[in-house]
Amino acid sequence: MKKKKGVISDPCKDAEERYAQKFRVVETIGALDDAETYYTTSDFQNLDRGYRRHCGPTALTNALFTIRGTLHRGKGTEGAQSARDFSAEKVFSRVAHIGMHRLLYWNTDLFHRFGGTSNLLAPLYALTCFRAFCQKKVRPGMNLPAWRVFLQHAFSKGALVYLELLFHPCYGSHHLLASAMLRLEGEDGRTTKYYLKLADGWGKTPRYLPVEELYFSQFFAIYC
Repeated sequence: MKKKKGVISDPCKDAEERYAQKFRVVETIGALDDAETYYTTSDFQNLDRGYRRHCGPTALTNALFTIRGTLHRGKGTEGAQSARDFSAEKVFSRVAHIGMHRLLYWNTDLFHRFGGTSNLLAPLYALTCFRAFCQKKVRPGMNLPAWRVFLQHAFSKGALVYLELLFHPCYGSHHLLASAMLRLEGEDGRTTKYYLKLADGWGKTPRYLPVEELYFSQFFAIYC
């Protein structure tokens, strides 16, 4: 997919450029900082016989590692180590094969239109993967419009968010993981903007996305 607009690494700087005033983060909704992972599609594209349009399996791989890190948080160094004591490549391969076997992920890119992970069936795909990795208490919700009120509610309940972007100016149609919502306040004291903190599957560090750019996108929450 073609990048039509640059990714965002600093939400305050991005908001300043958009609205011609300085911004600061006044609230973070969601707290998974010490458990987040940032695997990318490039990490896995040459595995097995090669993968295409595999942002969905990549997002689920990040979700599985983040969930395990969250469940082991507070159990000391030994627990934190065991949370990541398995290969990301093996996890991704299993996730991808589950998707292909169940016809939830198509490893093809036909005419740049057909292939990848089904938006409609993504919650079922996630549930199947969580069960396969013995995360039986983890439950994905149903797809909802990516509206701020729904997203804010999910993050306030401690959920991860699996985001399904459509027609985005930077990402196009793309699946990725969001771990928090940031509330930014402008120096005028009246302007408030909201950004999502992402593991976008493209970069090894957090990226950010203005909530107002979600347009026709949807998401489902992952509760653990």
